Amino acid sequence: MGLKSGYTSVYTTRAETDLVDSFAWYEMQRKGLGRQFVDSVKSSIAALEQNPEICAVKNKSYSEAVVPIFPYVVVYRVNKRKKIVRIFRVFHTSQNPKKKYG
Repeated sequence: MGLKSGYTSVYTTRAETDLVDSFAWYEMQRKGLGRQFVDSVKSSIAALEQNPEICAVKNKSYSEAVVPIFPYVVVYRVNKRKKIVRIFRVFHTSQNPKKKYG
């Protein structure tokens, strides 16, 4: 019997916008690539739901998970009491890093 951590992910409006905009851009580049991008992001987030402390804290209480294949990180915070992984950004690594936490 597998153990479940019980953490739930919650996306901010900003993270949802990041995801939708990036999906659209990749889909315009090649049909199906947007879906591959979203699947990679969701895979990273699923890993966080199982082990939210797998990534080191980078800035204040924000952590970052690398998205496989794509040049993105998932910026998140963990609320241990509520067992929530709050997704703040799906951030392209070529952007100005000062925008990552704001």
